[in-house]
Amino acid sequence: MMRGYRILKNTGRLDSISELKKELTTHSLNICGSKLSGIVFGAGLPFGELIIRQYLLLRCGHLGLNKVLLISVGKKNSKVIYAMPSEWFDVIENNGFQVNRSLSTFLWNVYVFMLFIYGVIKIGDIVQKFFHINNFIKQQKKPYCYFSNLELSNLPNYEEDIHSHNIISWYLQWEGKLKKIDAICHSVSMSNIKSFRGLKVLYLNGPLPSFLKISQLLHFLSWAVIAIAKTFYDLLRGRWWHTIILNQAASAAQARIVSSDSLANDYFFHNSTWIYRPLWTYEIEKAGSQVHFYFYSTNIQSFNANSKCMSANYGWNATNWTSFMVWDSYQRDFVLQNVANRPKISVVKEIWWSDNSSKKIDIPKNKTIAVFDVEPHRDFFYQSYALNYEYYIPNVAIQYLNDIKTILDEFGLYLAIKQKRKIGNKKHPKYESFINEIEKASNVIVIPSSVAASRLIDPSIAVISMPFTSTALLGLNRKKPSIYYDSGRGVVKDDCAAHGIEVIFGKDELRFWVKNTLKQLGLMCQ
Repeated sequence: MMRGYRILKNTGRLDSISELKKELTTHSLNICGSKLSGIVFGAGLPFGELIIRQYLLLRCGHLGLNKVLLISVGKKNSKVIYAMPSEWFDVIENNGFQVNRSLSTFLWNVYVFMLFIYGVIKIGDIVQKFFHINNFIKQQKKPYCYFSNLELSNLPNYEEDIHSHNIISWYLQWEGKLKKIDAICHSVSMSNIKSFRGLKVLYLNGPLPSFLKISQLLHFLSWAVIAIAKTFYDLLRGRWWHTIILNQAASAAQARIVSSDSLANDYFFHNSTWIYRPLWTYEIEKAGSQVHFYFYSTNIQSFNANSKCMSANYGWNATNWTSFMVWDSYQRDFVLQNVANRPKISVVKEIWWSDNSSKKIDIPKNKTIAVFDVEPHRDFFYQSYALNYEYYIPNVAIQYLNDIKTILDEFGLYLAIKQKRKIGNKKHPKYESFINEIEKASNVIVIPSSVAASRLIDPSIAVISMPFTSTALLGLNRKKPSIYYDSGRGVVKDDCAAHGIEVIFGKDELRFWVKNTLKQLGLMCQ
């Protein structure tokens, strides 16, 4: 795989995989409406082909596809062998890769059958939950909201955690939150938090309530018998699309059958799950609930050293969320340009994400600049992402920090660096060794990655960010001098991904900016 990556890089084809996947995003599967079943798709029937395309991109179009494409390049006379529909074969071959059609078709048929089994298991799981009903759902009526796909770090640490900048804290200060809300529900089973600022904060075993009445269960079972028979019959005649979506159809049927009074008023999904909009969300919207897609980050666009405002990464042109929550006008324009269904867009300035408020920040007052980078991954992991431009690598990250430290040393300033997130053994050893070494300097403070970036920015005098992370916008929102710094001119100054924030190139420009910043803040004589 790594050999294949090197070959693509050396032949100037590093963007070939990302371009291929962009084409798969918009490539029609030629599934006409007459071949789609309302029994399976329910309220999502008008979007049936798009839903299947999204699901394929999620299931089959991610890292697994990247790796087999790289392997086919790195291994002489090798062809792509991968579980994927035949509708993808021509697209892949037209982009310069060879496909072993017979073996790929065999693997695809096995995969489709496995998804059929998974769908049957999902139906059984929904049925058994009837006998283990969540007490919260027994008692709870609207208004309440549900946050999908959260982690423990996204929740408050304790009940009166007033200083934390997590997504729950953000929601409670958001002017668009539910009025007279009774509970905030989430998907984090490990959480011990039961309340926060007077509200219930509760874990639910799934976003949808279980059936409360035997009539609902019987209705679901009758649907399940028909759906299983329908998808199995379609499987035998080659209509695989119903089979692969059966597990999603089961959840959609559950959403359709439960009482609308037991559904949350608002459901929130974040931008790590951008490609596939769950089938059941069409049902809850039909029942009157709202589905919101929010960005906890602005680092979502491709960039390189030659062109600005590049087209969106794969998946975006297939999305059809109906309501987006964005940071600013740049992100709003990104959605308008790449999402075809003309969704509702709310500009909310910034969205907090995760924070460990037990970690305190202690930095020298009026002497510290907050610095944010992106930790490079080990070569194997990084290359498997098949990015179209090589930027988040050790040499770039180390030069970025070295330059900043050199300039801050000249002015007697402290460098407080907060890394993006904990990535464990994925972190590149060369970069990790550098961080361990630079941390020994008396004017370098390494802030735990679990701390919210905004809590470092607040006591700092200015912000320097690696292109194009959202921390630069956090600084701007707090009226702090904020820039992107690029040590090797690897980006374009006026790229749309910069959201209008100044991009500084090289140590000379950085020195000039630091000097001017100190003068403007009254920390240095004119």
